[in-house]
Amino acid sequence: MKRVLLLSLVFVALAHGEPGASRVRVQTDVRDQGFEEKLASAIEREIPLLEKHLPGLSLGADERLVFHVCSGKAGYLAACRERGCPEMADRTGFTSGSESWLLLQPRAEAGYLEAVNGLPELTALLACHEAVHQWLRRTSGMPIGWLPAWYGEGMAEHVSGLALGARSIHVQEQPQLALEALEAHRLPSVERLVHADLATFDDKPLLYSLAASFYGLLARDAAKLQDLHRRVRALGRPRGEDPGGELMKGCAAALEKVYGPLDALDEAWRESLEQTKVEWFEDGKSAERVNDTLVTAGLEDKGLAMLLSGARAEREKLSLSCELEILDLGNETREADFFLGYGTRSDRRFLRLALGHGESGHFADLQAFAEGRWRPELRTSRRLEGGTVPCGEWLKVAVASDGKRVRLRVKDAEVFDAAIPAGFDVLNGRWGIGCRDDVVKWRRLEGK
Repeated sequence: MKRVLLLSLVFVALAHGEPGASRVRVQTDVRDQGFEEKLASAIEREIPLLEKHLPGLSLGADERLVFHVCSGKAGYLAACRERGCPEMADRTGFTSGSESWLLLQPRAEAGYLEAVNGLPELTALLACHEAVHQWLRRTSGMPIGWLPAWYGEGMAEHVSGLALGARSIHVQEQPQLALEALEAHRLPSVERLVHADLATFDDKPLLYSLAASFYGLLARDAAKLQDLHRRVRALGRPRGEDPGGELMKGCAAALEKVYGPLDALDEAWRESLEQTKVEWFEDGKSAERVNDTLVTAGLEDKGLAMLLSGARAEREKLSLSCELEILDLGNETREADFFLGYGTRSDRRFLRLALGHGESGHFADLQAFAEGRWRPELRTSRRLEGGTVPCGEWLKVAVASDGKRVRLRVKDAEVFDAAIPAGFDVLNGRWGIGCRDDVVKWRRLEGK
């Protein structure tokens, strides 16, 4: 890994404090002080969960979980090439052999890392996900690359979610894509899911969500899940001409042996999804909770970071309020965004109310997105007084709409009032917050 310039090396002690014991090793070129220790500690805290989830499996006395973390895309792409994994270039992490390579997400500036207490939740979740794959490889010798997605990726999503905890937005939103598929009558049957191949499945993010929600259902019965694990491990390493297909069939048979007919499982899965509620979900990363604050951060060259309310409400008027702070990071323009009237990812249609400043001064800007593009003919912009939207200062902001117009107040003064374009309904959709290539902190956020 010389070309990737992985400069730092850290071992961490066991969470329960056994002297000299360490089970995680992190190598990284991330220079922020404390990043390595915090990431390694997050992975270390997952190990007892893995030991409980997979009884009888444990690391050897001198064995470590090994992670390489790249601060930038160039280093990560070099790692993909060096490990012979070019197909991972469009992802942000992978496990090759018995080690894992990650790209720090969503961004690496010191100011952002400080805002999230030194460790982005997105990176911690990715590391804990890959730790499950690595653990299986090291402790059982299972061919993790051949495991069916519902089992291998479902387990990684489930256990990493347990490691981060229920407050995590990224954990809470795991079933969102599966929920959207259910609502759109596109949810595959369990029969199709258990034979889905990650390499050929058209919508990989959807497959991860399907696997997470289905595996979560299986995990509700701990005794049956342990029986399933035993049966899957007993399948051993397939030797046929199609080892992945052979293992997939064996895992499906084990599933049916333990949990019963797949059509009954299908019904239980759908009922479980119908009862699932998601408070927040993202359409563009990244957002996380830091104590009593939400932090949104745009991914480089990835468009908007959008954190959206899970429920689509019907209301007579819309009222949003918060305090926000725009950090002095990102491109020339610094802004915070409100999203109004958002429908679904399959048919994106929404208004974006931006508040910020750039080279031309301070501004408020209402833009419409529909039919896969921004609609410049429906845009309304207002120049604001200088100093209205400074960086590094908490601002009291409120957005209100009666369905015909939208109004924006900053520090109790109205600074923007514009008509809502025809065809956009902000009262009967989702609302949300976010930014572009920026970092914004939010607190006291209320919406009704």
